Order: sequence, then structure tokens, then C-alpha cells
Amino acid sequence: MSTFSSGTPPPLDVTYSTQLSYSSYNTQIVTVSSSGMVTAVAAGQTYIIVQENGSTATAALVTVRPQPPTGTPPVLTSVTPTGGIPGVTQVTVTGSGFGTTQGNGFVQLGTQNGTVSSWSDSQIVATVSGTARSAVASVNQNGLYSNTMPFTISTPVIQGISPLSWIPGMQVTITGSGFGAAAGSGGGVYFVGTGEYGTVVSWSDAQVVFTVPSGIGPGRVLVFQNGANSNSVPYTMTPPTLTSVSPTAWTPDAQVTLTGSGFGSPVGIGGVYFVGTGVYGTIVSWSDTQVVFTVPGGIGSGNVLVFQNGVDGNSLSYTIGP
Repeated sequence: MSTFSSGTPPPLDVTYSTQLSYSSYNTQIVTVSSSGMVTAVAAGQTYIIVQENGSTATAALVTVRPQPPTGTPPVLTSVTPTGGIPGVTQVTVTGSGFGTTQGNGFVQLGTQNGTVSSWSDSQIVATVSGTARSAVASVNQNGLYSNTMPFTISTPVIQGISPLSWIPGMQVTITGSGFGAAAGSGGGVYFVGTGEYGTVVSWSDAQVVFTVPSGIGPGRVLVFQNGANSNSVPYTMTPPTLTSVSPTAWTPDAQVTLTGSGFGSPVGIGGVYFVGTGVYGTIVSWSDTQVVFTVPGGIGSGNVLVFQNGVDGNSLSYTIGP
């Protein structure tokens, strides 16, 4: 413990006292003199240990920042093309000071570094990263960044869809641009707000073919690739068509056969509904062209319809007999 009188000069210099001792936990990062003078040796973090007359030590964390890089930064003169599709587009960057070999250098295309296929002091060829977003193009060599140029990442664009009215299991073709050469792990077809995805049959940068799943109703569809969504376009579901009811006179618990088309197979989110009653038939069997159900009790004469994928078909009449 150091003691001195109040108001008596000179003041006590607590940075250096014969009663204090100083040491560095890692002398490869900093050294410290007996008077407490700290000298940086290399970048990193370590502790300075301070003790007074062998008492409990106090540790102070010291951070040494790396020296900024020196030298002449690379110069970027052109980027061709000035934008691209994630994971697809090959870009040529020209300029000077890139280094005869890549070494620890990299080229940024958008928000991510590109995958380099060739590197010279005046030209770099690289492919846009699959996860890149719009930002800038630049070159870094030996820790020095070049000037930047704008670089735009293309997102998928849907221009057309055929057909526009679907049934489960149908193949649908989406045309447009920016879909990428392959779906990969980042691409797909999504039905907005449903949590459902189409099963991809084929995929190219301008066309995607997929199979419609069961369990979706009318809505909107989009293509996504590497985290970027396209515009969404509307579609409808083809309603079931009911052509006959047999028999047309029913009794409770009787089995009735409905024939037609577009019922879907299997039942999915389909059913048989007695119009205006809030009552549904109990399904015995279901195919795309025929549904067999059991008549419930408590309904009167009226109309029956088949619904599937959120769409009601036409209705036909029936009667309830004794």
C-alpha cells in the first residue's frame, strides 16, 4: 500500500512504484517494462498482470490491432457483365494490380466473393456465388481493396404459366428468366401461403416444369432460387364435374355412386356436400371419376356436389324416400 500526504506535492505516480510489479501474460503480443511501459509486438490479445508487494494480482486485457496493409491497391476498370444470376453467370473483371497469381486475393461480385476460374495481374474470371445479392464488384489483394463498381444480381421472373387451371398430378410449365441452370438445393416452386411445394420435373434458366401436389386450392405460385423469390402469378383449380347420381332416390345409410371427372385421386381435401345443409357424406371409395358415399341421416331432398382442392363442382338433385 502506497501512502502520501494530502495536499503535499508532488502527487503519487501510480503508473510506476517500486512497490508495483508488471508482467505480460504473452510476450509474443506485448512486453511490459518494470515501470509499466507496454510495447506492442504483434497483433492479438493478452493480459498485463499488476501486483503490489506480492499481493493478489490484477489483470488488464490489452488488444493490439494489426498494422494496416501497405502498398498500392488494385484498380478496377471494367466488369462484364455488370450483373448476373446466382451460381450461373461468369464475370470478367479487368484492371491492374491484381497480382500475377491469386494468392490471398479475392473478387467480390455482389455481396459474396465469386468462385475464381482464372486470375492474372490484369484480368479475373469468376462465377457469381449462389447466395449473392446485389451490391458492388471489387478486387482485394494483400488486404487492399480496389475501387468498386455496381453489380446487380438477377432475380427469377415469371413471364407465363401453362395451363392456368390445374388438377392434382398435372404437369405445369412456368416460363421466364433467371431461374438458374438447375434447381439445386436453393431452387423450387412454391404455392404462396400454403407451405406446399411443387415436385420439379425439369429445370432450366428459362423454364420449369413441375407436378401439382394434392391438397392445394386456388392461389398464387412463384419460383425461388438461392433465397430470391420471383413475382407470383395466379392459378385456379379445375372444379370437379358431376355427370350422374345413382340412385337419385335415397334412404339413410344407403350407398350412392357419383360419377364424373376431376374428383382427384386420392380424396385429398375433397368431399361430398349436401348443398345448404352443412352436412357431408361418409366416403366409402374415391377415384378421379367415381365417388361412393353413405347417405347420412337428418337431410332432406336437395342437391349434392363434389368438392376438391377448395373448389366446388356442379350440383345434381336427389330425393329422400321412405
